[in-house]
Amino acid sequence: VDVPVTDIVVGNDEEQGQVPLKKVRTKMLKLPRLLSGPQVTAANDRLRAMGDLMSNMPLPKGPMPKGMKMPRGGKMR
Repeated sequence: VDVPVTDIVVGNDEEQGQVPLKKVRTKMLKLPRLLSGPQVTAANDRLRAMGDLMSNMPLPKGPMPKGMKMPRGGKMR
């Protein structure tokens, strides 16, 4: 199923095509409806299947090794 994608840039500079945050909902509701009912269902099923794949990632079994140091996140050099 080919699903059209619309980019909306949120910001305060309307001259550059940005949409203020307060007007995003209105902008989205004004977009044309390009998919029929069965196409929406098919796209939703595909997206749901991708979400299931990501949530069921295999994890290693067994206890954590005691001598191994855990990597720290957030520090960039």
